[in-house]
Amino acid sequence: MDGSFTTTVMWHDSRGGECEAEVRVTYVGRHGFPQTLESPAEPATVEITGIDPLVLGTMLPDDFAERDDLIEECFEHWRDTCVAAEERRDEEYRERLREEAHG
Repeated sequence: MDGSFTTTVMWHDSRGGECEAEVRVTYVGRHGFPQTLESPAEPATVEITGIDPLVLGTMLPDDFAERDDLIEECFEHWRDTCVAAEERRDEEYRERLREEAHG
């Protein structure tokens, strides 16, 4: 499942100065799988596919896609998105049941 969000990132430049930028992070989330008799468990993963500064010309460090804090933020966004989608499906199902009961 693809996702994206906007966040603020901070880092230190080559002179030790603090830098900050708003970026758009895109990622792919993959659900994990429980262990079976034939295969080991696979944990859920996210892969950052893009980090784009909102202000053109902002130079970002190359290692942002591997930063643990940014990967964790992707996981949080992905979990929230999955929960919201499940709640939406549940509400649509309840609405269909109500319509069928009153139809």
